[in-house]
Order: sequence, then structure tokens, then C-alpha cells
Amino acid sequence: MKYLAALVVVFFFSCNSSNNPSKADLQKAAFSNYVKKFKVINLPMRVAQNVDFDENLGGTFKDIITLPGDTIFLDSIFRKLDQFNYVKCYGFLPDTDNLVHLIWLAPVASSYAPCLVTFTKQGEEISEDWLGVGGCGPDPCFHCSETIVLKKDYTFYAADTNFYEPCDDYNRPIAGKPRITVNYKTGILSHTGKPQFSDLKEIEVQAGSTDTMPDSKEMAFQRFLKNFIVITPPVNLADNGSINGKGYEDFPDFLSDPGNALFMDTKFMERSMYKEAKCFIVLSDTENCYHVIWLAPASIYYPVLTTYSKTGDIISSNDLTAGECGGDECLEDCKDTESISKDYTTYSAIIMTYREPCDSLYMQHKPTITTMYKTGKITHSGNPVFSKLLTKIVHK
Repeated sequence: MKYLAALVVVFFFSCNSSNNPSKADLQKAAFSNYVKKFKVINLPMRVAQNVDFDENLGGTFKDIITLPGDTIFLDSIFRKLDQFNYVKCYGFLPDTDNLVHLIWLAPVASSYAPCLVTFTKQGEEISEDWLGVGGCGPDPCFHCSETIVLKKDYTFYAADTNFYEPCDDYNRPIAGKPRITVNYKTGILSHTGKPQFSDLKEIEVQAGSTDTMPDSKEMAFQRFLKNFIVITPPVNLADNGSINGKGYEDFPDFLSDPGNALFMDTKFMERSMYKEAKCFIVLSDTENCYHVIWLAPASIYYPVLTTYSKTGDIISSNDLTAGECGGDECLEDCKDTESISKDYTTYSAIIMTYREPCDSLYMQHKPTITTMYKTGKITHSGNPVFSKLLTKIVHK
């Protein structure tokens, strides 16, 4: 009987234990539900923080706090933030055999900053690290772009590329080349322990340098080309026109990626508004070289043709436009047009209609139409050729 009594006691406590899971079991179950709010991140991951995680992210991702128990997985540093309730779930890295790497998005200034938090499978936090370099924000005579790269082998690279324009003491643009610096860090995310990150480094670079690139220049160039729409001529361009239903303003910024500075001709970087340049189109014949048209800012955007080798070296850069419409008080109308024919010949013209003589007493006089134009040929294997600017005047 005493053996039977002992078995009854053991059975009782066994049943009692199964009905009352341990604190560790409860936390593991809560953590499993918590992770379900995150999406799987397919590697390689590459984001431009101030573009992909801008302040308009809004409801794209779930809030990190949706259940009362979620707060135990939010580090005390984040709970102290004024806006911790606005932290968003982003994703988790695919290898979860030993650890779970989660990425949160915390609101800072006009964007969200990604934070990597590593947990055990049971939901115990191991480490917490900001993925970005930080410090990228608006300022007079300054433009910056922050990029984060996480490769399939879990190696990591983050860079904040800063463009300092030449300015006087009153923050007015002056002639000269911009200064470019890069703050960056590297690291590796362990499959079994705490991620390792290097100290923050700063270097000054020149256009054409690959010192700051996390991969080869050729790979950076192919990534750069993805910002452009492939077009087969004929194609017609006009002031603030559109391609495939997209207006000039809708195209990606030329410098949205730190590596893109490698592919902007230095003579254009001397212009005060270079940082507002836009990507546009690339011509479809890419067998021997790439003919890329991007948009340089002025009072309006105007097209620039840059020809690159297959590895991204600049062969030539030329303004496609024949001129810019000005604010002459005698100018009644001005039209700007650029076209590329099927045989890759080009025609660029600016057509200006003037009152002549320019006086309100002589408005009955017929206008003068002045056309400034140039022609050209975009070769399939090298440097395009353009004529000199010509002028034709017609008196009506």
C-alpha cells in the first residue's frame, strides 16, 4: 500500500505541474507569439534609412506593443523613450536555430532608426545595438545619406555619407567642390552569441574612390542602374515631363545611396544644387556601354547624358539641353525639347518667342521666334558626339 500511496502522490504533483506551467514556459510561449508580429527578412538586406524608413512609414509595420506581456521584451532603454509606444516591428533574420535576431524601428526625428535585438529561443535578451551610424539630418550647406547592408553571411556594414557644400559665412553656396566624408562601421552577427561591431570610423573620400564600399564598384554600379527606367528609343523629353506616368519629381534621388557619388561627374558636383539631382532613364542598348540620362536641378530639371563603361567608369557627361528658358520681360513664350531617335541621333532645342520691338506701344508688331538647337549622335560603343549650338531666327 505504501508503494501505491507514493505513486498517487507522484501522479498528483505531475498533474499539478502540467496544469501550472513554469515561468520560463510562459515566457517562451509569449515570446513565440511576439515574434509572429515580425516578418522574415530575406538576405541580403540593403536599406537607405532616410528613404526606406522615413517618417511616412506610418501603419506599414505593426506596433511593437500590442499585448500587455509584450513589454517584457522591450528593453528598459526603450521604455524610457517618450515615444516607445510608436516603436515598430520590422523583421527577424532567417536563422533561428540557436538565437532570434529581431529588428525594431524606433522613431527619431523625421525617420525610424533600426535597432537589432538578439534573444535566446526562450525570449531572454542577449544584446541590443543600433544598426545605423546616426547623425544624418538636415543642415545648411549639408546633405547626407545613411545606408545599412546585411549580407547572407551575416556580415554587416553601415555608412553615413556626408556632403558638405562650399559656403560662405552666411551659408550661401559658393564655387568649389564639395567635401565628402563617410562615417562607417562593420560587424558580424553571430549565429550563436552576441553580435560584434567595429568602432565608428571616419574617412574623407574623393569621387571615384571605392574605399567606403561594402562590395565591389561593379556591384555598386549595377545597384545604381536599378534606379533608372530602361527605355528603347525613340524618346522625347520636355520641361518637367514624364516617363511611364512618372513626373521628374517622382524619380529617386541620385545620391540616395552613398555609393552613387562614385558615378556623378565631379564637374556637376561643383554646382550648388547637385544634391537634388534625380535618376531618370537608361537607354536599352547596353552591349558595350551604358548611356544614362539623369536630371540636374536648376530653375527646372534638365537632362544630362552620362556614358559609362561596363564597370561604371565615366566616359563622358554632356548636357542634353540646348539652353534654359530665362525671365526676359520681352519673352512671351519659351519651350524646351530634347529627343533621341531610334538610330540614336539626338536633337535638342529651345524655342523662344519674343515681342519686337519690346515696348507696349508697339504690341501690334509681329513676334520674332528664335530657335537655339544642337544635334548629336550617341554611339553604341563610346563617346557621344554633339554639334555646336546653332541659332535660327524667324520673323513672323
